[in-house]
Amino acid sequence: MNPRTKVRLHVTEGTTVLRRSGLGNIICVLVDLSEDGCQCHTSLSGFDDALAQAWRSILAEGQTVSLEVSDPPELRGL
Repeated sequence: MNPRTKVRLHVTEGTTVLRRSGLGNIICVLVDLSEDGCQCHTSLSGFDDALAQAWRSILAEGQTVSLEVSDPPELRGL
C-alpha cells in the first residue's frame, strides 16, 4: 500500500478557478485538495440556466476540469 494515496490537504481561505473549454470559468472556494481531486464550494446562480446546467452535469459526473489555485499563495502554480 502506498502511504500517500490518501493524503488530503485541508485548505482555509483557498480560492480557485474551474475551467472547461467552451464554458465560462467558475470562481470557487477551495476546501480540500488530494491526489484524487478536490472539494470546492461555489454558486451557479449568476449563470444563465443553460450554462449552469452544463456545469452541474460536468461536476455531477466527476469529469476532469482544469483547476487554477490562486490562494493560498503557497499553492499557486500547483
